[in-house]
Amino acid sequence: MRVVTFNACHGSAGKGTPTDTEGLVDACVGFGADVLALQELDRGTRRVDRADQASLVARATGMAHLRAPVKPYDEGWVENALLVRGSLTDGEVLALRGRDRFGRGERRSAVVATARVGDRAVSVAATHLSLTVPDNEPQQDRVVAALVRRPGPHLLLGDLNRRTAWVRPGTARAGLTLVDDDVPTFPAPAPRYRIDHVAVAGLAVTAVEVVRAPVSDHRAVVVEVA
Repeated sequence: MRVVTFNACHGSAGKGTPTDTEGLVDACVGFGADVLALQELDRGTRRVDRADQASLVARATGMAHLRAPVKPYDEGWVENALLVRGSLTDGEVLALRGRDRFGRGERRSAVVATARVGDRAVSVAATHLSLTVPDNEPQQDRVVAALVRRPGPHLLLGDLNRRTAWVRPGTARAGLTLVDDDVPTFPAPAPRYRIDHVAVAGLAVTAVEVVRAPVSDHRAVVVEVA
């Protein structure tokens, strides 16, 4: 099973750059994922010409999807999404609160669901956590707790805004193994930090790759599990 987490940055290359929804969709098709977690998608905003990016990716890939709204923005919404080449059931959206780098309140979210790919079922959590460590540590704990309450195997995906060494203790306490090759994912042109992560329980990781897509200021993490 091929799983991918990707902060799509609305199909742009970062703040102040043009958006390219078609390029975002093409990148997601190219991943060939069975389970795909996307962060920073837009729905109905002016900057993406009112597109529903999650629905467009789902249609192009033939995947089922659940969205996790984050906040209203630019006459539309910013949101995260979980997609699967199969079905999603028992979906739950967690509203997370935190602060940005300037100390201002901000909204984050996670989606937790049962993903079925063929005859395999796995409990999945997909999220995008806050920038500040005092906020993203308890957010990680809350998302992981919601995940491991469900039947295994378990799969955690997302932009956690946390370095590998910071993520590992909390996931290990919950019985998850972090995919910790530590190849950096951000910023995309010349990555310095690994802040996009995958963790598993009851699944064997057989391959890991960090991939630069034609859009976004993050690189994607692509993991093969058995």
